[in-house]
Amino acid sequence: MHPRFPSPLLHAALLAALLPAAHAGEFVYQGQLDDRGQPANGRYDLRIAAYTDEKSASGLMAPIEFPSVEVKDGRFELRFDAPLAKEREAWLEVAVRDAGSAAYASLPGRSKAISAPLIGACWSATGDAGSNPTTHFLGTTDAQPLVLRTANVQSLRIEPSSILSGGLPITANVIAGSKSNYTEVAVRGATIAGGGVPFGDNDPDFLNEGPNRVADHYGTVGGGNNNLAGDLLGTAGDRAFATVAGGAYNNATGFAAAVGGGEINRASGEGAMVSGGRGNTASHSMSTAAGGLYNCAGGLVSFAAGHLAKVRVGSASGNAGFGCDGVATSGDANGDEGTFAWADSQVANFVSTGPNQFLIRAQGGVAINTNAPEVGAALTVAGNAVVQSPGALSFGSATRQMLNLFGTSYGIGVQSDTQYFR
Repeated sequence: MHPRFPSPLLHAALLAALLPAAHAGEFVYQGQLDDRGQPANGRYDLRIAAYTDEKSASGLMAPIEFPSVEVKDGRFELRFDAPLAKEREAWLEVAVRDAGSAAYASLPGRSKAISAPLIGACWSATGDAGSNPTTHFLGTTDAQPLVLRTANVQSLRIEPSSILSGGLPITANVIAGSKSNYTEVAVRGATIAGGGVPFGDNDPDFLNEGPNRVADHYGTVGGGNNNLAGDLLGTAGDRAFATVAGGAYNNATGFAAAVGGGEINRASGEGAMVSGGRGNTASHSMSTAAGGLYNCAGGLVSFAAGHLAKVRVGSASGNAGFGCDGVATSGDANGDEGTFAWADSQVANFVSTGPNQFLIRAQGGVAINTNAPEVGAALTVAGNAVVQSPGALSFGSATRQMLNLFGTSYGIGVQSDTQYFR
């Protein structure tokens, strides 16, 4: 009867010397056996021989046979006494046959004997030599996640996706940091690089902490705590590719949205961006809240920065968050699209009034080509100001217009339909 093993057979386990509970001279060989490309199960006859190197025919001992060895999920273990000196290099060759058959089939390649403690089933705690990455690896061979622990608590979890290509997972979720960090069910391609703590007041230096979470495909949380990439509504793909780099209590809930850091920030529009700061919101598509405090970029491709700068939202804007909370809608789906708003430190909302505006609130004055605005002047220009034709320069009110020349001592103006010079 011919053995059934011409298909690829793996023997990705190595030798460990002198088990702690064993007598001197006892060795252990732990391996993996595949039958026609699948992990073998059942009983097989195994034979092991030792050689001086990877290719030589010079044997170090007579072959040892192991009848009817149980193989479960492809794994097996051989224990044997052998006259192998620790200081001498040895290469082991394994052959296999169906239990009770006549002819053995040698497994391809030889394994170098390693005299060192083992991690799990094969890898040495002091390093390995002669390993082959196609057959020697740390990990799982089924669809189960790989978990690494520190202090007996999960610190890294790698989960294969359920979506396959050529029978293999197309990607994996990588979840590091707190054991409480997680991805929503069915999410794939997610990354949580670290940080996070259980919900509650667990860190003595902070309050209201929580885990880092990814709720949609290919989302990323770099670190910090209580951050969310993706949203908890709809499908796992409608808010994919969201990123929170770090900080605390930040949400990137729009498709391909991003929050750089800070705290209590939200990017809820598609492709929206909040750089940092506190309490800022970019709620419409391609909007940006550059930082600062409680700013709202609520219109399509709008921009808000500083303190309490508000670009009005539209009916198609995303979740308000703190920055846009209470901001009136513009009456249009796109909000005040294309509007730029920057506000100084005054404690009052500075709200846009229409689309495509360029709005600046600067109590100390705005200056161009100088860093010394005139006291009391809204705008100081150092150099010539040109109004191209067709164009107009409007100033004053409906009843009084005044243009000062050379300070306030000279000027020209109109008041109550009368032109005068000063």
